[in-house]
Amino acid sequence: MAITDKLRYTYEDLANEFMDKIPVTQVEDFPVICKILQLILQNNLQQDDVPNSMRVQVQSIRDILDNPDMYVEKDDYARFAEIIKSQIQERILWFESEGFTFEKRLLYIQRQQEGKRQAQEHQAILAVAKPPEGEARTEDGNPLLATIRRQPEEVQNLQNQAHISLEHLLRAFSNDRYGLSEFLDSVEEVIRLVQAGITGEQLLGMDSGTRRDFIFFAEQIEELCCQAQVPASGLIALDSEKRSEILAYSARVREITVQSHISFEKLAGLELSQLQTVLSNEPPEQALDILAMLQQDISHRH
Repeated sequence: MAITDKLRYTYEDLANEFMDKIPVTQVEDFPVICKILQLILQNNLQQDDVPNSMRVQVQSIRDILDNPDMYVEKDDYARFAEIIKSQIQERILWFESEGFTFEKRLLYIQRQQEGKRQAQEHQAILAVAKPPEGEARTEDGNPLLATIRRQPEEVQNLQNQAHISLEHLLRAFSNDRYGLSEFLDSVEEVIRLVQAGITGEQLLGMDSGTRRDFIFFAEQIEELCCQAQVPASGLIALDSEKRSEILAYSARVREITVQSHISFEKLAGLELSQLQTVLSNEPPEQALDILAMLQQDISHRH
């Protein structure tokens, strides 16, 4: 089977994933890694060329090239090797480039150490959650950890993209296994909310009903915050009835704030009945009167 673009991207990611794991503890390690990678390309790497701390990860990269049969058919060996070697060459060029400044090298080390810390934390939780050999995890035998163990990818995504740690999850859902499972099933929506400006801490601090509302309307909230400059804090502070109206009519809110130049704060400051009239545009005459009142108030302020 020929290597498609999708497979090529997968193999490129594979090579980069293994190179990312070569441990770097000091700036001086970068030229050492470049030398090692160059020797791999030349098929001339000896064991003594590799520091002990890097041998496992370097061997993993060599294994990819030495065992193409694990990934592709025989006819594709050469193309597979070309893809992997191109990524190795790119890594060498990156590490040796002038743009890879001292500050960027320090940042690379910092991010790698943080990733390692998160991975160790994650594995520690999974180890605690793992049932003893020969036994099944019962419902009352640490059910939260059992739930986390079944959804490790979602937990990792929350850590990496929403900055929500395992400790945060365990604390927020200490007595709510169903709520935790529901939250893990909504990772995509949670990340949308974080991108809109709502922190993981704020989201986990909500009561379960409010949190479900925010997750359900995640797409609308992201659009309001990113396109109509509605402050995330303003949505959180609203009472539930007003917030429900605003989220249900999010397109109308964007229209009013963007086209009529009426601030979200002014709109949200209306009485609930007035807000419902404006957003539903029923009756139209009354809705126009309320909007005119808000615009007049703005012009008076200027």
